[in-house]
Amino acid sequence: MLWIRSRQRWLKRQKRNKTGVPVLVRWKDNREEYMSIEQNKDSMHIDRKEQGFGLLFLLLFLIAAVRLAWMQPIESVTPYFAGPPDELSRYMIPQYIYQHGTLPTGFEPEVQIGGYGGSYAFMPGLPYIFMALFMKVGSLFSTDPHVLLFSARCFNVLMGLLMSIYVMTIGRMLFKKPEHYLLFSAMVIFLPEMLFVHTYVNTDSMAMLGITLMVYALLAMYQEQVRMKWIWYFSIGAILCTLSYYNSYGMLLVSIPIFIGAFYKDKLDTRNMFKYGFIILGIWAAGSLWWYIRNGIILDGDLFGMATMSRVQAETGLGARWSYYQDGKSIIDMFRENQLVRGMFISYIAAYGGRSIFAPIWYYGLYALIFGVGILSALVYCIRHYREFDGKVKLFTWMMMLEGFITVGLWLYYCYVLDLQPQGRYLLPATLPLMFVLGKGYEALSEWMNTKFIKSERAMLGLLYMFTFGILFLCVYYVLKIVLPVYRFVA
Repeated sequence: MLWIRSRQRWLKRQKRNKTGVPVLVRWKDNREEYMSIEQNKDSMHIDRKEQGFGLLFLLLFLIAAVRLAWMQPIESVTPYFAGPPDELSRYMIPQYIYQHGTLPTGFEPEVQIGGYGGSYAFMPGLPYIFMALFMKVGSLFSTDPHVLLFSARCFNVLMGLLMSIYVMTIGRMLFKKPEHYLLFSAMVIFLPEMLFVHTYVNTDSMAMLGITLMVYALLAMYQEQVRMKWIWYFSIGAILCTLSYYNSYGMLLVSIPIFIGAFYKDKLDTRNMFKYGFIILGIWAAGSLWWYIRNGIILDGDLFGMATMSRVQAETGLGARWSYYQDGKSIIDMFRENQLVRGMFISYIAAYGGRSIFAPIWYYGLYALIFGVGILSALVYCIRHYREFDGKVKLFTWMMMLEGFITVGLWLYYCYVLDLQPQGRYLLPATLPLMFVLGKGYEALSEWMNTKFIKSERAMLGLLYMFTFGILFLCVYYVLKIVLPVYRFVA
């Protein structure tokens, strides 16, 4: 698999070079950051147990995602309102492309959102094109409406599967021990809400893959060197983010200083930085600018489509949308009157359907404990060892945190100025940075516990694997015991 092959290729190159192995982006001091190949002979062997866990993760994801994509209804009706958020309105677009063979402008009656006004066709729509292609393939077997819907959803299942593979590859780069990288991977892949966005028609799923590809490419540039292979990965990830979901644009911004950092050794290599930077810009422009040019022509200069969306909603929907900003109220009022912190946390963890299928209260309490302990452990470790961190480690860590803050900021702006949307899925682009911090926190905590309390390496290893499988259990429990029974009831 990809995360195994990339590790093997990297180790072979280091063995040929007979040089020290630079283990970048690890929260270790310089004495441990550069370990000789002789000290890492055990790491030359990819444990079969590690391969087995990776394959298990992918198999579990695929089974759960396909099952959910097949069973969940598209419409939200009483009593459970089990249809995914906005899927009916979004599915109109791949349906239109499937039937007409062309992109809608957004003004067609077939893609207008009933009762609300506007159309998602004004927004970036690269995922819808591929969904329509999947529907064409599905129609070769059956033209049943449910089969066509399932075919469109399968594109996002594929996005989720690819993301899972690259998340595990990233984990292998960030963590020196398999038990830590598997825990990180499980926390990302099997966060219930993350699984959810890969099972219905939306643009979030492609954005998650785009963010993952960009992080993977940047880490590879740091760990090895800047090569055209990583330039292509980075550029493709940037295109996927640009043409899918505005909330993922934070990654586009923070990737710039991280990319520049890849060219800094004793001094900044400006020649290669500009060379590869312009190559990325050219690939990104070739893959992305067509959408903005099209919007500029069709929507009278409205490149992002948001102004047109608001205008058409006012004309065809329920009138102009109310916001706290227009009413002169503060952001604090918005949080207090809607219990936004509680609602966002719950819907970020697990809230399927139209934010209507919830887990028991203890479920969210347990996740709050997991998040709290991980963040606190990472914070304590940072305070104690920050001066020992390599400059590139500091840069990567700060930029990942900034990406999370930008994602939250974009959501806050949208809620306060445009339309109140207390849905945790808007914060999913911040998941990789969050789980990076949590993973590093639990890595530091486990090493501290291994030194102070649990002297046995085997016992500590068993505890970490139990924790990892506990994360898997939480996701499986929610899907099997809560979500699927609701889908069977409304079927």
